[in-house]
Amino acid sequence: MALTGAQRIDRRYRTLRIPWSTRLRLRWYARADRRAGLPVGVSVASTPVLAELVAEYGEACERERTACLIDTGSADVRLGQIDAELCTLRATLERQAEDVERMAQPPAPAWLARRYPGEENLPDSATRERRAITHQHSVAATRAAQAETQRRLDDVLAEQAHLRAAVQARADVARSHVVRARELTHRKAAVYRRALLRRHPQREELVRLWDTELCDLPTWVAPGIPLPAPAPSGASA
Repeated sequence: MALTGAQRIDRRYRTLRIPWSTRLRLRWYARADRRAGLPVGVSVASTPVLAELVAEYGEACERERTACLIDTGSADVRLGQIDAELCTLRATLERQAEDVERMAQPPAPAWLARRYPGEENLPDSATRERRAITHQHSVAATRAAQAETQRRLDDVLAEQAHLRAAVQARADVARSHVVRARELTHRKAAVYRRALLRRHPQREELVRLWDTELCDLPTWVAPGIPLPAPAPSGASA
């Protein structure tokens, strides 16, 4: 069944709306600041309203980062365990490959002619056949152990890829939320700015000095940069 346009859109990632109560509050602040004159309304450092918006944005960024670290904490621990497992499995696989190569060599004639207790009365052909069968079983067991280690290595690599993709997807969600929060902050500032400029006695000076870039994206929002984890404290420091 074909999906409609509304069904194909994830409503959680639509542009955030500014509540009417917030719009009214920002306009009311702007009317009060308009009577105060410059430098109120110029920059974050000189305008309490803009400073409040930037503080709200910073809190939203920290909240998204913390939530992402909590959600991916167990996956990060497992990824660390997988790194150790991979080192062990690769070393084991290398050793088993050497064992398979060594065991695949034809056995020495002296070993084929060796007799064990209880085989004194057996003909030479029977003892050689027994030694050959034992050698074949040893080779098969060594190859089976190598195949099992390779299977385990493949499973761990697949798990690692799955966990990395899940962590990356969760980090991308946090980054998208921060981008939306920054956009919302700038739109709130635009509501305040429009109301402040309306009939302001120093409108031209205010426009010239206005700082439109209120807040930057955190460094961890850039793709490929891991989210910063909180520093350990107390006994774990």
